[in-house]
Amino acid sequence: VPIIRIMVGVGPEGYLATIDRVQREFDARLPLLERYGVTVGVQNHSGPMVANAMGLRNLVGKYDPRCFAAIWDAGHEALVGEPPEQALDIIWSHLAMVNLKNAVWRRTNPDAPVAEWQHYWLRGPDGLASWPRVAAELQRRQYTGVVCLTAEYTDEARVEEFIGQDLVFAKGLFRNE
Repeated sequence: VPIIRIMVGVGPEGYLATIDRVQREFDARLPLLERYGVTVGVQNHSGPMVANAMGLRNLVGKYDPRCFAAIWDAGHEALVGEPPEQALDIIWSHLAMVNLKNAVWRRTNPDAPVAEWQHYWLRGPDGLASWPRVAAELQRRQYTGVVCLTAEYTDEARVEEFIGQDLVFAKGLFRNE
């Protein structure tokens, strides 16, 4: 097992205290990771989590990326609003994997006086994350690591249809088609 993917939720103690606690946990696990050659990859996730590239960098930046690295998720990054070029620049030194998925925010209460929103996962070309910009930046930086299509769609009945379309779309982007 070369890499173990985790996400870090913000605990009741708050964001900064959570980061301090998790880094202490990371410090305690370093000898085992080094001994067995395993990397813990932390993925960004929107919501009360380590949500963006800056949060990932803050969490893993002080560690050797062979032990603690970033798994950058373009869809979750787009939901919190960071441009892909900036996000990739921030976490480049620790980038272990890229997740390609896409989402938009949809209003859940159209007739209410105060809007409430929920994310909706959809095909690669249809969301807030610009897969062409992500692919262009990865190619510009000569990225050779893993790109994962997570096949996460809100319309679960169309997963096979959508993942096929996204695979074709992503392949075209990385071939510069």
